[in-house]
Amino acid sequence: MMRSNLAINGWNAIKQTYKEIGRDLKRTWYNEVPLSYAIRTEKARRAFDQVGDIQAFKQQGGFGPGTLDWKRIGIIGGTAYVGIDGAYRALSGGSMYRNKTGESDIVGIPLI
Repeated sequence: MMRSNLAINGWNAIKQTYKEIGRDLKRTWYNEVPLSYAIRTEKARRAFDQVGDIQAFKQQGGFGPGTLDWKRIGIIGGTAYVGIDGAYRALSGGSMYRNKTGESDIVGIPLI
């Protein structure tokens, strides 16, 4: 494999993870899955999908310990932070590269 493809393949993996998280959050929004479904490991999500019903899954013991996917939690948390910071900045009179007082910095990255 060419070294130039490593960056492209990494980007494609990130895009795929975002798509999967988006699909899982959409299923959570429509109450098809438990609230914590989007932050669970793939194995835990597959176990729920085999049962398919929230109440039946809870009766079987639900998600066990050690089923949190910290990478997904970080991605969701980081995305939420940047989104909220961007909305606040836009409402307070700033832009993507300038805060409300006109100082140059990047939205979502404090102190830069």
